[in-house]
Amino acid sequence: MDIIIIDRFDYSYISNQTLHRDISFHAVDKELLFTNLASAAESGWDFSSRWFKNQSRFSSIETTNILPVDLNAILCRNEDTLAKLYKVIGNTSKAEKYLQAYDTRRMKFNSIFWDPSMNLWSDIKMDQQKHQQETYLSTLLPLAWRCGGANATMESKLLQTIQ
Repeated sequence: MDIIIIDRFDYSYISNQTLHRDISFHAVDKELLFTNLASAAESGWDFSSRWFKNQSRFSSIETTNILPVDLNAILCRNEDTLAKLYKVIGNTSKAEKYLQAYDTRRMKFNSIFWDPSMNLWSDIKMDQQKHQQETYLSTLLPLAWRCGGANATMESKLLQTIQ
């Protein structure tokens, strides 16, 4: 079996040089830039094109301007899981609290994240108050985690879209 080793230093060096060049030539709020870089890294989708306004400019990262569909699906799933766990251990008041939070998030989820023009869930660009038009794997997580409350029509449209 051949083992392929990817030298992360080269990529990191090139990325850092590109970032340095980009922020040196353009007026950039460096504190906001580094906040967005840290948020992208924390998201687990490090430096995905999902976070960039202009994909050819590293300094256009805008992670803090995006309401991520996958993070809200994770929150929804966690609320459901906590409700079930509290029920199992007999803490009905906490079980009800998390069940209510889960139900509320599920009811609001489609109205916020479902984009009928694209037939899928999508991140929200908060400054524009509209769906992000690019498609990413993260848009499928609500279906996998049953947090979008998709009906059969939505699921059918979603499957047609991703095929």
